[in-house]
Amino acid sequence: MQILLAGASGFIGKNFIRGAPENWRIAGIYRSNPEFARFAKGFNNLSVLKCDLSNPLEAKVKLSSLPEYFDTGLFIWGNSDIGLSCREPLSDLKDNLESLINLVSNVKFGRFIFMSSGTVYMGQSGAVDEAKFLAPTAPYGVSKLASELYLRFFAEKTGQIKECVNIRFFGAYGPMEPARKIFTNLVKRFYIEKRNEFTLGGDGKNLIDAMYIEDTVEALKRIILAEKANLTLDLCKGEPMALRELVLRVADILGVKNARIHYEGESNESITFYASPEKAERLFGLRAKVPLDEGIIRLRDYITGVVANA
Repeated sequence: MQILLAGASGFIGKNFIRGAPENWRIAGIYRSNPEFARFAKGFNNLSVLKCDLSNPLEAKVKLSSLPEYFDTGLFIWGNSDIGLSCREPLSDLKDNLESLINLVSNVKFGRFIFMSSGTVYMGQSGAVDEAKFLAPTAPYGVSKLASELYLRFFAEKTGQIKECVNIRFFGAYGPMEPARKIFTNLVKRFYIEKRNEFTLGGDGKNLIDAMYIEDTVEALKRIILAEKANLTLDLCKGEPMALRELVLRVADILGVKNARIHYEGESNESITFYASPEKAERLFGLRAKVPLDEGIIRLRDYITGVVANA
């Protein structure tokens, strides 16, 4: 199988490369990560292309060096920082939507897997699903929703894509995640620094429903191999909790007693909605398996190793 992976140098991209079968030939596109070339040398089934997909001219020229057709496209490219999208909405639009358009305008795919986001539901409250009317309240959610619609256009009208799956992803945590992510910061604060305090932006009531990255990679592999297509899917763990509850649970897992939370300022987003993993399980047999306590211990061990080797 020939796979084009856009966003190969990111958190999910690198974990996907590690978890993919060796007989999958992966062409990984990355933009600027200086460490990625070294990482890529460890995989015989991986070739890499440095390209800024948000630049239409650069994308056209560099993508011409690749095969004209791939069995599968996996798009995990772009900005994923909601706060940044609020500060720089035009940059977010270019990074997410224009990059997608530039890719599918220049390469054809049999199957295309698009990593959208649960943030398309921002503005909703309570249980949500793929049938909900959407009017996202943050630029990141807007660019992701627009990308879903453009992808449907390319699949139905242009012949560039034979079939596609939109994954509305509710997040992951684990090794190689961005340093700004709450899970890494909790482990560093409670375990590495031996502190019993943590600061949250806002009131800590925002919901989070992230799965361990191993479960995410397994889900992507199953969706790539499945026959079901031309649908939108919520991908979540199915155990939503408030951020303040997450902080206290991680503290307990890491052996921190009497953990205290400080609240300051306002959050960039209001997340009071949650999804169900039922459809993902019914259609693709997907179910997150790694419990929070096991995932946190694995992340702790990974971060401890990184710190020791720094």
